[in-house]
Amino acid sequence: MISFTDKGLGLFRYIQSKGHRLYNVNGEWKSSNDEIVQQLIDEYVPYQPFGLSNFFKLMLEDRNFNQVFTKAQSITPLVAASLPATLSDVESFNFESFELVYSSVVRLGEGTTNMSRQWGDLAAAIGLPQRFVTLIKKYPLG
Repeated sequence: MISFTDKGLGLFRYIQSKGHRLYNVNGEWKSSNDEIVQQLIDEYVPYQPFGLSNFFKLMLEDRNFNQVFTKAQSITPLVAASLPATLSDVESFNFESFELVYSSVVRLGEGTTNMSRQWGDLAAAIGLPQRFVTLIKKYPLG
């Protein structure tokens, strides 16, 4: 039997991202696998509204990122413009589209490894998930 704690829509997305389902039938919570889904419910920590929404704002205030973003935008406006939208995918634990766009922006805008480390440190400081922090620090490659 599932002991459900409402942690928002993100919880259901998280469970789905792990290949499971949680649903309500006549007031009783059911799942694809009670033991695993209960563990997922227990370990899930909802994003704080501050995190991703303000991360991009803070990044745009960073002189280096602003230069990188502006340069990338001059080369491929559509790719750069889609960066904020891909943050909503991250909220659903879908990091792939953000990674594709972010890596393109950093590469085209000639970001450095040092810059990426600083931006990753900022993401960590405001409590964003480790996977996101690692992704931010990963680019540019080489």
